[in-house]
Amino acid sequence: MKVKKEDDELSVYEEGMFANIGEKIKGVAKFTTAVGSIIGIIVFIAMALIDDSMILAGLLVGVIVAIVSWVSSFTLYGFGVLISSTQNTERLTIELLKEMKNKE
Repeated sequence: MKVKKEDDELSVYEEGMFANIGEKIKGVAKFTTAVGSIIGIIVFIAMALIDDSMILAGLLVGVIVAIVSWVSSFTLYGFGVLISSTQNTERLTIELLKEMKNKE
């Protein structure tokens, strides 16, 4: 998000791949969680197919991989929320400044 001054007016604009970056970061966090969960399921199936005695171990490893993937996405998702909130605050602040300037 960039702040641009045109004719003594403030405006906010985003461009290119950085437009709406907070939502994109949250999307990446969701994607990595899904991929980690799928990998956990694949590990479980692979270990179960290798040997019947490894079903319990495969289940344990698969669940651990899925949980670690889910928990590790908290930080990335939280960062995306932080960016989105900051962009919204910046936009609202600029709108408030415009309104205050118009009342003068």
